[in-house]
Amino acid sequence: MSISARCAASKKRLCVFGLVVLALMLSFSAGILYGQGQPATLTGIVSDQSNAVIPNASVILKQESTGSLRRTVSNTDGYFTITGIQAGTYDVAVEAQGFVKWERKGVVFHPGDKINLPEIILPVGTAEQKVEVVGVSDDLIVDSSEKAQVITSKEIQNLAVLGRSADELLKILPGVVYTDPDGQGQPAGFRVQFNQGIGNYNVNGTRNTQVESVSDGQNVIDPGCQCGSAVTPNVDMVQEVKVQTSNFAAENNRGPIIFSAVSKSGGSDFHGEGYFYGRNAALNARDWRNNFFDTKKPQDSFYFPGFNIGGPLTKGRQKVFFFAGVELMEQNHDLGVRPATVPTPAMRKGDFTDTAYLSQLNGYDVNTMPHNDAEGNNNWNGGAVTPGMLQGGKINPSAIDPGGSVMMNLLPLPNQDPSKSAGYNYSSNIVNPEHRNQELARIDYNISDSTKLYTRFNREYQASPYPFTLWWFNSNDVPFPGKVKGDYHTYTSSTSLVKVLNPSTTNEVVLGVTDWAMPHKVRDPKAVSRSALGYPTSSSPAAC
Repeated sequence: MSISARCAASKKRLCVFGLVVLALMLSFSAGILYGQGQPATLTGIVSDQSNAVIPNASVILKQESTGSLRRTVSNTDGYFTITGIQAGTYDVAVEAQGFVKWERKGVVFHPGDKINLPEIILPVGTAEQKVEVVGVSDDLIVDSSEKAQVITSKEIQNLAVLGRSADELLKILPGVVYTDPDGQGQPAGFRVQFNQGIGNYNVNGTRNTQVESVSDGQNVIDPGCQCGSAVTPNVDMVQEVKVQTSNFAAENNRGPIIFSAVSKSGGSDFHGEGYFYGRNAALNARDWRNNFFDTKKPQDSFYFPGFNIGGPLTKGRQKVFFFAGVELMEQNHDLGVRPATVPTPAMRKGDFTDTAYLSQLNGYDVNTMPHNDAEGNNNWNGGAVTPGMLQGGKINPSAIDPGGSVMMNLLPLPNQDPSKSAGYNYSSNIVNPEHRNQELARIDYNISDSTKLYTRFNREYQASPYPFTLWWFNSNDVPFPGKVKGDYHTYTSSTSLVKVLNPSTTNEVVLGVTDWAMPHKVRDPKAVSRSALGYPTSSSPAAC
């Protein structure tokens, strides 16, 4: 679909707003979730040098990156509040007639912060005079009892991570333990997956399913397993992350641990970057399993090229801002050596007379020659086994179940010497292509000083081949001949509209939309087709 539009200068605001609404309508899909974001709040009391409060003082909050303004006035008690503030760095100015202007620069707001500005004291003077408070943001009082940790954009950019998701930085926080519940023994961030990441951490002794994932105010946790996220908090697309562990506000109805990410947004200047991250097996040593089973070193690799850009969309550079990021994730994942015991060609024909070979196999009741009842049945607890069915370690071909024979021939042939490989006669070592891509776009629109709008859209695609079993791999699985593949995608949109009705009343509406599809298909249906394999419609009741 292509959309072209021309806006007359006098209708610029209406046209831009219409395009934003149109983008939201196009992003709507299957499910709609209503929730509340993580806006911050600023409060303070304005007074003079005698500690008398100053009513009707003008309070201006200016965002450093965009120049966006928020305005309010102090009430009869000198008190003011500004809510619905998005995460970022701001300057605060307070003015009143007959008093010196008061300013404080570099006030940093994190998601959900409630900051109280202390000692806003205006000396008597003229408007041309100014009192500038110099300090660091850390000395401000956060008026909340919540226990939270913030991972800033500087830490996200400077701390080393193995993968591409900012949730990997959870491991630097106190009380966080990486547990890897899938049991594959991989370090945090080893690969990027929908069902990996946020569900691999235990915080303050809670279960790994009790970590809630929030992106730009939208709940994006996987509702099926509480183990993954519809939006990957990409380290090059996220501004900062806040982890709340207790005593948080009433708008957080999930938890008890909340991982809240804020995506990057554009500013009054253009900024962009191109990047490439990569890991390659060229310098890796052989795994001990490769040495033990004498298999080749797998050629796994992980490549992450991407770019992002942000800036203003209008000439004045103060109304509409955008940010867009794209990343490709080429992941060739080594699944490791997986040993198993499979039937030899002779066994598939019912011949179990090679007792020397059988004695080397790793259990499964196949390391001894089978006997009929007269010979001393040693591994069959079902019905009678007569000499006509089994004699001298050989099964009569007429006694072999035709369907069982077809199923047995789906198993791979031996490729290992059981005498040298701990009793296993087969091993696989598959490098699985698990490629992904992610696109994120955000638009911030300063409709007026009292009305602010932003919308964020994120799309992700993931190819998920399952060479063994669906979802989970067992250590002794053999490849499934049908080659199951999942083609997963998520579309998510989060929109926030903040409207200041009066100095004491602010409304915010947050709308989150998520479409999450995880279909699977058999890529080689003939390999498991009943008709193609000659699987019988019914089996002989006399067969074993």
